[in-house]
Amino acid sequence: RKLLESEGRLLNFLDALPVGVALHSAEGAVIYLNQIAQKLLSTDGIAIASIEQLAKNYRAYRSGTDQLYPTSDMPATQALKGKSVVIDDVEIRHNETRISLEIKGTPIFDKNQQIIYAVVVFQDITLRKQAETVVSDYSRALESQVWKRTLDLEKEIQERQYTEDRLRQSQTTQQAILEAIPDILMRLNQDGIRLSALSEHEGQTQENAPSQVQKSVYDCLPQALADLRMHHVRQVLMTGKRQVYEHTLNIQGKSCHEETRIVKLTDDEVLVMVRDISDRKQAEAQLQQANIKLEQLARTDALTQIANRRRFDNFLATQWKTLQQTGQPLSLILLDIDYFKLFNDTYGHPAGDDCLQRLVNAAQAVIQNPDHLIARYGGEEFGLILPEANWQVAIDLAEQIQIAVQELAIPHEASPLKIVTISLGISCLVPTSQLSPDILIQQTDQALYAAKQRGRNGYCTYKLLEEPLYSE
Repeated sequence: RKLLESEGRLLNFLDALPVGVALHSAEGAVIYLNQIAQKLLSTDGIAIASIEQLAKNYRAYRSGTDQLYPTSDMPATQALKGKSVVIDDVEIRHNETRISLEIKGTPIFDKNQQIIYAVVVFQDITLRKQAETVVSDYSRALESQVWKRTLDLEKEIQERQYTEDRLRQSQTTQQAILEAIPDILMRLNQDGIRLSALSEHEGQTQENAPSQVQKSVYDCLPQALADLRMHHVRQVLMTGKRQVYEHTLNIQGKSCHEETRIVKLTDDEVLVMVRDISDRKQAEAQLQQANIKLEQLARTDALTQIANRRRFDNFLATQWKTLQQTGQPLSLILLDIDYFKLFNDTYGHPAGDDCLQRLVNAAQAVIQNPDHLIARYGGEEFGLILPEANWQVAIDLAEQIQIAVQELAIPHEASPLKIVTISLGISCLVPTSQLSPDILIQQTDQALYAAKQRGRNGYCTYKLLEEPLYSE
């Protein structure tokens, strides 16, 4: 009775366990299944007589595969061989049911160490396996994401390092450029406060002192120049267009010429660039003086220092156009030294040059009107352009010049009169758009030719060639 009570208590205990328990005889027959085991196997145990029958009814596979689990490797088989074995990679399938199991087989020995039973404990770990699968999938996904993120971070770090290297290189280049620029660069806000100095050059102007940062332009510049700068700052902020202007600043008693450029940075901030252009201004002034001198040389006869043929032609064309508008007359006198070739042959070219200079001086002494021009027209031929002079004015001036030359009494043994004399041709026209200055030159030249043909040392007017007004 006590044995039966003990067995009853044992069976009650086994049925109360949360795991399946199977008891195999030494021959492998299933002699007991507790309630959990029967539930897991969906049987009352009567239909299962042996391990082989169990494997037949419930095909055992290695978890996650279609590979059958060998019966010889099952814990019950191993326990009957005297080995304690635990496996958790087995999955039994019956009809559409799949159950993942953890199975532990333990041999039971008698006092002679002979196996009399094999106890097999198994529990349903399907949920655990599913959780492990989920965790494994999640871990793989997480690992993949971590790996991808790691690669992205490495790429981002490389790109950032590349960008930082480029930035440092750009900053170095920018700083070198700023140091090479001969300008003062500064940022100003809309109120004229100097926010920062981007480039400074020692001794250029009073604006390059570091202490000027955070000060107003009115603290750094005279009132008039500060007003001028703020005017251009407001123009830049209002229009967005660059402003450029020049001014003169007195520094320690010396005039400094500066060029200021202002460009817009933001809606309330500008960049100001100040350059010392004193050297450029000095060079421009020197160039202007040189150009004036060159222009004078280009318009002046080298020997006599009066206007040359180029100046003669330009002046005549200009006066012709001007007098077309006013309707005033334009007179022209051409004069030529009589027998000048013989003079050079007799006295030499230096004496001839001196003769030309003395003749010009005498003619200039007669010409009082600053609007009249005397020019060297050819070798020993000269032209006088007389704007707004009528026939009588031109004739009077020609007579005075002829007398002035005679009074010089320059010896000329090869001339019939034994002194240097001149012949003159005179013409006068009212310029019109239908005529050209060449007409006036042709008429005057014909009058000069007539004066020479009639004995020289006199003048002839074009209008009186038929009845020439001739003076000897």
